[in-house]
Amino acid sequence: MIQVRDLILRHKKLTILDGIGFNALPEEVTTIFGPNASGKTSLIKCINGTWNFDEGTITLDGQRIFRLKRRGMAKLLATVPQEHHPPFPYTTLEVVLMGRLPHVGLFSWPSQRDKGVAVKALEAVGIGHLAERPYTQISGGERQLTLIARSLAQEPKILLLDEPTAHLDFKNQISVLRVVRDLAKKEGLTVLLTLHDPNLSLIFSDKVALLNKGKMVAFGKPSSVITRENLKNVYDLDVDFLSQDGLRFIYPKIPGVE
Repeated sequence: MIQVRDLILRHKKLTILDGIGFNALPEEVTTIFGPNASGKTSLIKCINGTWNFDEGTITLDGQRIFRLKRRGMAKLLATVPQEHHPPFPYTTLEVVLMGRLPHVGLFSWPSQRDKGVAVKALEAVGIGHLAERPYTQISGGERQLTLIARSLAQEPKILLLDEPTAHLDFKNQISVLRVVRDLAKKEGLTVLLTLHDPNLSLIFSDKVALLNKGKMVAFGKPSSVITRENLKNVYDLDVDFLSQDGLRFIYPKIPGVE
């Protein structure tokens, strides 16, 4: 579980995050949604301890973040970056094994159990067959799934993903987010991710935090947060909705285009 209360982050004279507060729960996908420069990535960096914040509190699984040591943090929380470019053509399994570092001694080698955890993580995201393939020779979607598997190998309770669909084609965006949603349910993970796409946020989120200019505009179920009024206020864009098979989809209302 993630609890954020009255979070304020400043940089020089600018306020980057202003009074942010929300809960992200186990077995749920919570999406931070909003335009560029709204504070999404800054919030992720505060939660994973990369950046120090000025005011407020962040609690991870009941523990204040400033009381956690780096090794303890790595066992509790894993972060999946947008991209990863290794300097050496490691196999996919070797990349996932790197996620076991918090559990391996400084001068120790990964044990058979560590290797078993890594293999299980690859299978959990559906790419066990790529274990011996060079990481540099698999597709963008497969690399993103490998990074998710590497994070799973840490055996965390909390999973953070910063724009996990960036640079992926439409099919791979859906594949990655489906895997993330399923992992939250099956593994009991607290999942917090950032997205730009309102339709993906509607489909794959249990809760949505809408940010704009560092402030929380709304938080709650996707249908109550991603509304015509909120999108008009945040993006200055008129939208409408289509409904099909119980799902709602957004499309922009562009004058002169039917």
